[in-house]
Amino acid sequence: MAAWTPALRSQIKRQVLGERLVWVGVVVLFGLLLGQQIFQPAKRVLEAVAGLVLIVLVLRVDLYWSLCLFLIALPFPSNLAFGTTNIVFVAVLFSVWLMRLALRQVGMAGRTFVDGPLLALFLVYAASFWNVHTAERLWPSLAAFYATAASILLFFLVVNFVRDEVSLERTVIVTQISSGLVIGVSLMGLAFPGITIVPGWIQTGSSGEQDVTGFRLGGPFNASELLAEYCALNLPIQLLLLIRARSLSRKTLWAALILCTFIVQIATVTRGAFISLWIGLAYLLFLMRKRLGFRHVFLTVIGAIALFVTLASFITARTKAGSITSRLMETTFVGYVPETRARAWNDAWEYCKEYPVLGHGPFYPLRTIAGAQIYWPHSIYLYYIYITGWIGLSVFLFLMYRLYRGSKKYAAAELTDPHFSKSLLLVMNTVVVIFLIDQIKLEYLRHEAYQFFIWALFGLLVAAVKIVRAREDPVVERGLPPDGVSPMLYRGWRGTQPRAGS
Repeated sequence: MAAWTPALRSQIKRQVLGERLVWVGVVVLFGLLLGQQIFQPAKRVLEAVAGLVLIVLVLRVDLYWSLCLFLIALPFPSNLAFGTTNIVFVAVLFSVWLMRLALRQVGMAGRTFVDGPLLALFLVYAASFWNVHTAERLWPSLAAFYATAASILLFFLVVNFVRDEVSLERTVIVTQISSGLVIGVSLMGLAFPGITIVPGWIQTGSSGEQDVTGFRLGGPFNASELLAEYCALNLPIQLLLLIRARSLSRKTLWAALILCTFIVQIATVTRGAFISLWIGLAYLLFLMRKRLGFRHVFLTVIGAIALFVTLASFITARTKAGSITSRLMETTFVGYVPETRARAWNDAWEYCKEYPVLGHGPFYPLRTIAGAQIYWPHSIYLYYIYITGWIGLSVFLFLMYRLYRGSKKYAAAELTDPHFSKSLLLVMNTVVVIFLIDQIKLEYLRHEAYQFFIWALFGLLVAAVKIVRAREDPVVERGLPPDGVSPMLYRGWRGTQPRAGS
């Protein structure tokens, strides 16, 4: 060991002082940059700083925290030539995870009950390129394919990084921090229609949301229907966090977020998401009927109706947003189809007939090759038929069935179950129902950032199922046969056991 001499002490002091000066310089420069961007935000500078921070986190800290930061920033991507920055970050995060997996620094979570449908969906997307015949369709089809592939990778990252009750609850809270940012941006758009936070990057709504009466709030997704469904899917999760909160401060925080989310959903003036939410909440009450008395159900329904009437009246009277109650009352039908969907569904169905088996490819254009305008199909089911044919739609429906069945099988009977994972599955089962109903008149693939959000929810659902299975039946979860059972006869990875005598 070196002697503690004055020269050594002086050398150590210089090194420590030098490191401190470097960090002080970094903090000062960062503060100056932050202050300058607050007054004069520049899209490229903010994107560069955000990208640098994310890359440093991926390489220097635990991958789980990098994933959490990405989930927070997920709704605010920046556009690139082949997609958005979300694709880049997921690719980097997945690559680093694979590298650490190869070095045996981390382990895999194992198989899931949706591996088959996910692989089939990926193959169907690849096969749909068979009917892409022009360069004008090839490049946007590749961009759409990259987005879907990155979304599936995000799903697997969530499943592999969220392994226990603590990380599951923490990740759910992280998703609601992200939703709080979306709601905050949307509320700014409600108070100041047409305002832009960062030009070319973070906006508060579509270009049609100007300072005029009767607009529909679109938020950072620039689409009122997507924002409405986003609120509908997050509200049950926020309700779960409110009920399970232990302190008054947390209960107040979650209650405020629920109130703001409900305000934003009403301001979108979107009927489908509103109806889907109420059907989903009624379904949730039905699932908990054995633990809730008639009095609790009655008071909950009356309170929810009173809250809606109060907020809807306030929004109509005090803001420039339209009236959702008027839009609900003025709804008309063309046969059995709402008037706003009749033409879109009919046109989309005619286009679907062109390539009914494999579809037209991953990209859904808004114009034909001849230049004629095409409307959004306003239905994920027609959307999947168009891009991947009936085969793709069948695979997607099978995937959704697996998610619904898996969440319902392992869900608790109440939101206050001792295990957070089981209570979350009760809520996620409701979220799947809301999603499937609302997607009848909407397509989540319309916006790339929103697509990532949906797959992150799917990942949390599967992660919760794996946590419950690992606790209640660890042999089945690991895919190992019980003692005395032949591995060739056992199908543990599917969650089933051989019948007696097999």
